[in-house]
Amino acid sequence: MRLLRIFNDCKRIDLAEGIGVTRAFLSGIENNKRTPSMRTLQKYADYFDVTVSAIMLFAEDIEKDKKKPAKEAMRSKLIKFTQMMRWDHVTESLK
Repeated sequence: MRLLRIFNDCKRIDLAEGIGVTRAFLSGIENNKRTPSMRTLQKYADYFDVTVSAIMLFAEDIEKDKKKPAKEAMRSKLIKFTQMMRWDHVTESLK
C-alpha cells in the first residue's frame, strides 16, 4: 500500500487525514504490522480512485516477490502496479 501512496506522490499525513486514520496506524499498515479493515481498504481505494480488488491483487503479488533480491522485487512491483493502474483505467472507460 505504501507503493500506491508513493506512486501518487502523496504524503503519509495527507493520506491519513484523507481516510480518517492516524499516521501511526497508516505506518503500521504500510510496514505490515497492522492489517487494514475492509472499510479502511475501501477508503484507501476511494482516495486513490482504484478498486479494492486491485489493491488486494497487488498485495498478493508483493508476497510472491519477497524471495527476489530487493531491487529486482521493487522493480517488478512497480511494473506490475503501473500495469494494473493502466488496466483499471481502461476497464473503467469501457463501462
